[in-house]
Amino acid sequence: MSDHGDEPNAEIPSDDQGMNGDPGKRSRTLSRKGLQYAVEEKCRQTITIHKHLRAVIRSAKEADNDHITESVLSNLVTTAGQLKAALQELQSLYEQDKYNDVECKPPLAQEQLELNHAYVLIDEIKINLSNKRVGITLS
Repeated sequence: MSDHGDEPNAEIPSDDQGMNGDPGKRSRTLSRKGLQYAVEEKCRQTITIHKHLRAVIRSAKEADNDHITESVLSNLVTTAGQLKAALQELQSLYEQDKYNDVECKPPLAQEQLELNHAYVLIDEIKINLSNKRVGITLS
């Protein structure tokens, strides 16, 4: 019998630990095909979130300043956060593409501009809600 193969509680080799030594945090690299699929899937998710953000921005702009509520603000903040996270994940996937195999590389400038616009709108809504609480109305 061998010393390692038959023991059910054999020690986990050190290469199964992550970069920072945390067990269970093993770093993985995707194959070329896996990376291609991950990028395509993340592109689809990003486009969907971007469309949703545009709709939320449109509804927030069309709403009367007196009728903008915390729920509109919350929805805008949540959707903007989702788009920001999706764009960061997509950028991370692009950086993993060492061989330029990824076919789906849409320009992210439009999404980034829309995200910046959402953050400006969030700040404006927060100011308006704050002023409304204090009783100040700006004309």
